[in-house]
Amino acid sequence: IRGFVEEDFVDCIFDEDYPDLVPAPPAPPLGLYMGEASYVKWEGKSKTVLSPRPKKNWDKGFNDKAVLQRVQEWEEELHHLMAEAWIEQGVDNNEDGRLTAERVWTENVLEPWSIKAQEQLLKYRQWKLEQQVALEASEALSHLSSSSLNALDKEVP
Repeated sequence: IRGFVEEDFVDCIFDEDYPDLVPAPPAPPLGLYMGEASYVKWEGKSKTVLSPRPKKNWDKGFNDKAVLQRVQEWEEELHHLMAEAWIEQGVDNNEDGRLTAERVWTENVLEPWSIKAQEQLLKYRQWKLEQQVALEASEALSHLSSSSLNALDKEVP
């Protein structure tokens, strides 16, 4: 994430076996919206298109051309409004020309979060290493036990 954490942080967040909860980076307050929703299970049950997209399976729902056109217009308007919100605070007056809103969010939210995230990533790596060592030890012990048992004289009480 822009160099604030290493790539295996994604593994840390999504590893279902890892017992600690690790939060993803907080989202910036500008420029986010939910563009897709998955209603496939319910669409099949209701035989209705529940998210606006062209679909010929069913006549009911949000697949009408007028609806699709309006959704496209709405998305374009939303993108325009988001861009305005990001540039509203202006651009930094230095050589990199960063948006002020982006710089403020990065400095006040993303950078402090990344310090904690890096600590969590180190704990995750240690846990992952411990899991690997335990697995290897278990496999070695299993192999040793089975070969040791085979070497015993079965005639001795």
